[in-house]
Amino acid sequence: MKLLIPALIFCMTFAVAGAASAQSTPSNPPKADAETHLKLGNTLFDKGDLDGAIVEFRQALRLKRDYPEAHYFLGNALYGKHDPDGAIAQYHEALRLNPRYVRAHYDLANALWMNGDIDGAIAEFHQTLRLKPDDPEAHYNLGQVLAVKGDRSGAIAEFRETLRLDPSYQLARQGLANEQLLEKTAPESKH
Repeated sequence: MKLLIPALIFCMTFAVAGAASAQSTPSNPPKADAETHLKLGNTLFDKGDLDGAIVEFRQALRLKRDYPEAHYFLGNALYGKHDPDGAIAQYHEALRLNPRYVRAHYDLANALWMNGDIDGAIAEFHQTLRLKPDDPEAHYNLGQVLAVKGDRSGAIAEFRETLRLDPSYQLARQGLANEQLLEKTAPESKH
């Protein structure tokens, strides 16, 4: 009986170890979770492989449908592939899942702007700034969109705020100078 117990323990240990190694062999790799696909997608995105990144982000979403980060990064990849409508849809979905997702508001604003939806872009830049009021980039881009819309005083205010937050922001300094010059030379019907 004394010999039988150690032999039985050895056999059980060998069987458990064999089963564990059979689970993750090269021919049978462990299944990746949504987060793993998201990380791989970001790695591919950073390397410039947008098609590969899109595949990985979509796989992450197949595994976890309500994953705002995967929707957001898929939006970035689609935008990089010159699909602003697809990007906008993904940013909207990320924001439906997480309304306080600052980067999603910011990138949605930029995608709307580039897609010609000036009012939508302005609204999203305002939402970005409600959530992160000290973001000089968002103030600068809002100033740019307001300038395009013809709201000179709004643009000037945003460029000034950008410079208050980041005095070295040269593009804001140029934008401010341009708008101030246009304001001085504009006809009496100022905005």
